[in-house]
Amino acid sequence: NSNLIPLGGLKMLRNATLEDHSVRVGGGAAVVGSAFGAGAAAGLEAIDFWPDPDTQRTVVVGSDGQVYKDDGNGGGWATLLAAALTTAGMVAHLVPGGREVAGNNRKLFLFTRINSVRVLSGDGAAMAVIASPPADWAGANQPGFGVEHQGFMWGGGNINAPHTLYRSTQTNLEDFLTAAYVLRVFPGEGDRLTAGLTYKGVLLVWKVGEGGGVYAVDTSDANDANWR
Repeated sequence: NSNLIPLGGLKMLRNATLEDHSVRVGGGAAVVGSAFGAGAAAGLEAIDFWPDPDTQRTVVVGSDGQVYKDDGNGGGWATLLAAALTTAGMVAHLVPGGREVAGNNRKLFLFTRINSVRVLSGDGAAMAVIASPPADWAGANQPGFGVEHQGFMWGGGNINAPHTLYRSTQTNLEDFLTAAYVLRVFPGEGDRLTAGLTYKGVLLVWKVGEGGGVYAVDTSDANDANWR
């Protein structure tokens, strides 16, 4: 327990994890279960997803354009969540979303820059295209990343508006049309937005390209018209 043995009390620490306020041995290299995609695909992105407090799943985006979900027991990949995704230029990014309203399922979003944004509701058997994306997210113009910040889902980096951030509603993280909100982040700098992170009350976003960098979006004002 880290409350009894602080990090400063350790002379050497190797292959350990500090999760759950404890110091414990890190995961090993033993193979658990079978290979997804019959071993013919490489993993582009994976996540440890808990659709509810009693159910644990591993979700993997494969290089074959398919998304796999394990059976939760290391026994195999029982469910194919999505198939036939375009893989050329795909950068997969899985983002868990909260339960926006009491009784709603927890959700898992998939951003790829190329394919329409997908979402898995709870422990479902398939990912669906999000219900109400922004009008800019069409065809191959899709966001390259998503991030949940202050109860909203944010996304950006689509080719046709590379400096624009889009925000969902708080009651439905799939809805980017009702009370639509966009924020342009220094469009004269860098090539495009590539990532986001919620940190100490602000939304940090990254840009690539000459003149790019890290930007902080201040969302502290109660009126989103004053966000900058």
